Amino acid sequence: RENPADRGYDNPRVIIPSPDGHRIAYLQSGPEGNGIHIRDLATGAAEQVASGGQTEDFMPPVWSSDAKQLAFTVQDTVTKTSVVKILDLTTRDTRTIPVPVESKAYLVDWTRDGRAFLFNDMEAQALRILAVDDGSVTTISDNVWPWQRASFSPDGRFVVYGYGGALGARPVCVQSVMGGPRHEIAQAGDGLYPHPMWSPDGSAIAYQDTDGIWVVPMADGMPSGPERLAYRTASVYWGSTRTAAGGVHFTSFQQHNGPWRVEVDPSTGRAAGSGAEELTDYPGLISFRWSPDGRRVALNGWSYRDLTVYSLDTKARTPFRELEHEGGVRLPFWSPDGNELWYEHALPSDESGRTVKAIDLATGQVRELFTVTNGGGVSFSADGRTMAFVRAGSETGPVDI
Repeated sequence: RENPADRGYDNPRVIIPSPDGHRIAYLQSGPEGNGIHIRDLATGAAEQVASGGQTEDFMPPVWSSDAKQLAFTVQDTVTKTSVVKILDLTTRDTRTIPVPVESKAYLVDWTRDGRAFLFNDMEAQALRILAVDDGSVTTISDNVWPWQRASFSPDGRFVVYGYGGALGARPVCVQSVMGGPRHEIAQAGDGLYPHPMWSPDGSAIAYQDTDGIWVVPMADGMPSGPERLAYRTASVYWGSTRTAAGGVHFTSFQQHNGPWRVEVDPSTGRAAGSGAEELTDYPGLISFRWSPDGRRVALNGWSYRDLTVYSLDTKARTPFRELEHEGGVRLPFWSPDGNELWYEHALPSDESGRTVKAIDLATGQVRELFTVTNGGGVSFSADGRTMAFVRAGSETGPVDI
């Protein structure tokens, strides 16, 4: 609720709790450069444990399993070379390991025995293992999103990660550190990065899906039972670390937008009743529209691939998905009788234009109304008989309404 800068850090996505849950490590940027800071969660005391100059670019840190060391990558912005630094928090001694790839290395995990790091090669969008003793590198996958979280199994024999760099359905895969094929154990929804993490005892993997955090029971690197929804969320969360007690810390990946309902006295225009009521069990919100009777809300999810109707009476939601084309579902409007939702469907190419469609809420059937060539921004009148939209000309030509 308060300004994160007042707490001494400026990006909650790079806050990494220690395995014992007592401290957090985070990046801190400033006019004189950036560095690594630690804050004690019990006392609130903070200190800077590593700093750099204007030509040094720090990456988020990872903790050792005993919480006595921190490791982080520093890239020289002039030479583009990177090193991993291991800081002993007791002696403040630092060990430096050169990274033998021409890329920024984003560390995502550290084996319990301290012998290897798991890192994302930011340039090649590859997931690799860096050996601490000799600095050698082994590639696990050559197709990952560069900011993707991944995790070693507690025994260091396997790695779990989200495969694929482009948007779309995202398989959660397990692979042996010795090589061999990857095994898909789950699949996250479209446009989502699952950020999978292994539990401290090795018995389960947690990952983020569109409706919350799911858990897959594991044994010897393979699923040992059906997955289950462990925690329902309305927005995407970023897995950051696991704790010795078995918990997993997640921080918000993006700003959370959700619908709220406030009763208003029409005579005064002021809020009435018990105040604001959050509409629960909904997708991340982009836009919404009230139904003509005021008892339902049409929600447009953050992925632009679905519409959801939320009932204020039953507190239930009914999802409707647009799956026959790539593209996006945008700007829902209700028909005057409340039986249909009209919306703009963006086709894969701007040259193809956008199509205005209607979905029957009773049957789920979709029908096309017409195509707005090279335009968009659809808005309907209250009686549903007139529509306004933007029609774009050439790159240098006029834009009409």
